[in-house]
Amino acid sequence: MKKRPLAFLTAIVLTLSGMQLLPAAAESGDVNGDSIFSVFDVKLFQNWLLNVPDCGLADGAEPDVNKDGAADVFDLALMKAVLNGYTISVPEPRRKAIPVECILQEPELPTGCEVVSLTILLNYLGYPAEKLTMARNYLPKLDFYTVDDQLYGADFRTTFAGDPEQPNAYGCYAPCIVTAANAYLTETGAQQAAYDLSGTDLNTLLQDYIDNDMPVLIWITSKELHEPKLTTIWKTPSGETLQWLAYEHCVVLTGYDESTGELFVADPIVGNTAYDRETLKQRYIAFGQQAVCIQ
Repeated sequence: MKKRPLAFLTAIVLTLSGMQLLPAAAESGDVNGDSIFSVFDVKLFQNWLLNVPDCGLADGAEPDVNKDGAADVFDLALMKAVLNGYTISVPEPRRKAIPVECILQEPELPTGCEVVSLTILLNYLGYPAEKLTMARNYLPKLDFYTVDDQLYGADFRTTFAGDPEQPNAYGCYAPCIVTAANAYLTETGAQQAAYDLSGTDLNTLLQDYIDNDMPVLIWITSKELHEPKLTTIWKTPSGETLQWLAYEHCVVLTGYDESTGELFVADPIVGNTAYDRETLKQRYIAFGQQAVCIQ
């Protein structure tokens, strides 16, 4: 069976009655290659799904009637419905892009992607936050120090490890940014608050937040979505041993395009850009599906 990229699978409308022929240009439903859509295509496709021996689809066959990227029983049901006179509408791939103005972290905050992403989100919501002020006055942080040759540093889950104004600092996770955000929001008398959405799957973020014009901070990786790797080990002041997962990065999720399989983000390193959805999803999962919203 000939496969086409998802970008090619644009919306079509099939309107048939009884044995009316499907126009060959539509290229959907004709699985035996005779340029005619009929009960013979339905029978062939059904046998193919059942793995009947010596039953193959014609070259260039297009059985993906509902345009979801798979040829399955759902397409068979639609093909049968078409033969019975129903009209089937396949919606166009959806696209959503929230107009978020990006702020770059460099040169002032070379390791401050998290607090800069927070500043981006606050600005989008109408707050006059400034990235250096947020980093210096609201972000919990702790510099590294050594005792008896043992390296000590912040619990990066709740406190920024190092100084975001220095290139050799590390970073922080969602709870730290929630603390910084709520410190700022409380001081300004805002009615909104920051919430830790960690553990929320990507599809839910897109449906519940992005579709409702609510950008969300997410943790992924930098440098073109490199795979993360464990690096430096240190102890927290409480004596807990932690290890840093390198390439940690925070961006603002702003939209998606189903036709291209891309997600839109405001990236403090490169600006407003798009990343491959599946790759970004894997990086998001690697960092524990960390996310923060303000609402």
